[in-house]
Amino acid sequence: MDVPLDQLEVELFRTLGHPVRIRVPELLSADLTASAASAPAAA
Repeated sequence: MDVPLDQLEVELFRTLGHPVRIRVPELLSADLTASAASAPAAA
């Protein structure tokens, strides 16, 4: 592999830090929280 380690790290963090990758879990978490809040409580 001819790619320097620094460049691999930059690509990794760029990919992990992409706004869509951050926003999707936030939306899913908010949806699950809203669903749990509206579900009837078990006795």
